[in-house]
Amino acid sequence: MLKFPKWLRRDEGFTLIELLVVIAILGILAAVAVPRVAGAVDKAKTSESKANLAVVESALERYYLDNGSYPANLTPLVPSYVVAVPTNGWDHPFTYTPSPATPPHTSYTLTDPDTSLYK
Repeated sequence: MLKFPKWLRRDEGFTLIELLVVIAILGILAAVAVPRVAGAVDKAKTSESKANLAVVESALERYYLDNGSYPANLTPLVPSYVVAVPTNGWDHPFTYTPSPATPPHTSYTLTDPDTSLYK
């Protein structure tokens, strides 16, 4: 029979109870941490949406100052006023409606279709 040296034959180690206690503690910590992280993601998306909405509004005002009316849609803002038309935090486009319906457009409505997701 093959015998291992004494330093390889240790009777040390963790018991099953010790391992179960550690796993239970890790599970409790995960249960507390996951909802906090999920809430932070929603809050970040809401902040991104508000910031992008302000960027579009600023670009529309600069366009108005340069051209005397608002554009019929958001595409004329690219590339002179914004690099790309921003979307909200959930990657949905903002709803833009110029007024009156025929040019020259002297006012507009800009809304986020996902405001119900704001918390």
